[in-house]
Amino acid sequence: MYAPIAGSYFLETVLLGGVFTLTWFVEKFASELHNCNLNLSPLEILETAAAKLPPGAEGLMLVPYWNNVMNPYWDPNAAGITIGWTGTHGKEHFYRAILEGIAFEQRLVGDAVMSATNQRFNEYVVMGGGSTSNLWCQILADVTGIPIVRSTTVEATCLGAGILAAVAVGWYPDIGTAAKSLTHTGERFTPSQERQAIYSKLYSEVYKPLFPSIQSLVNKLTDLTTTKL
Repeated sequence: MYAPIAGSYFLETVLLGGVFTLTWFVEKFASELHNCNLNLSPLEILETAAAKLPPGAEGLMLVPYWNNVMNPYWDPNAAGITIGWTGTHGKEHFYRAILEGIAFEQRLVGDAVMSATNQRFNEYVVMGGGSTSNLWCQILADVTGIPIVRSTTVEATCLGAGILAAVAVGWYPDIGTAAKSLTHTGERFTPSQERQAIYSKLYSEVYKPLFPSIQSLVNKLTDLTTTKL
């Protein structure tokens, strides 16, 4: 895609569900947790419980296509998938499976970008609501095998526009100088070799082939249950 610096470009990957999937889950299935502890939000309660679970959510896996999927499949009929349910699973397992599913998806598209550009990422800089979760940041690092660095700025888009404007009015000599001065990162999450080894097997042997294996069935289900006017 285009970039504001002449002769440059940036690559973008898109996950249409993302944090929406967490919001959906809490609103639909976990809102009552707020009444259990008035001092904690449902997300905080789920976060604490999910952090006690091992990698892989004790056998529960999720593909986060709640709003279909763009890259790499470009399938408007795609839908979310969960597999591995047993009677031992609870809300905290599903919550962790969402976090892990989005992390697996990030590895899927991130690995593709690194392969296409023949360059390995040194780090991922995370921002926005999801980046406030220490658990999620660590899961992202463990799943992708790439350090995660938290941005100190939540509204990165607004900051980027401000940087361009600051250069345009002459406050900074160039975009690089302005960006270096106005952007900062905070806490860093380093991949755990032990957890990364577990996640790598789950990713390569289960997650990566999962959607392609049943994509035709998901499409058929969508076709058969969608009302056509």
